[in-house]
Amino acid sequence: MINSISSNRTTLLSTISNENEKNIKNEKVEKSKVSLIKEAIQNNTYKIDINKTALSMASRLL
Repeated sequence: MINSISSNRTTLLSTISNENEKNIKNEKVEKSKVSLIKEAIQNNTYKIDINKTALSMASRLL
């Protein structure tokens, strides 16, 4: 009986530990995705600013 309880406790702790590791990995992946999205938005904003500047300069030439 005691061995069974001990074994169940060990199994439960192992399962919790594995789930925690999965959650941490998933959280890191989500943070990476958010970071990539932010970077893409910044790059697009930068490109838009460059295009606006180019259009402004071109309109002055015309």
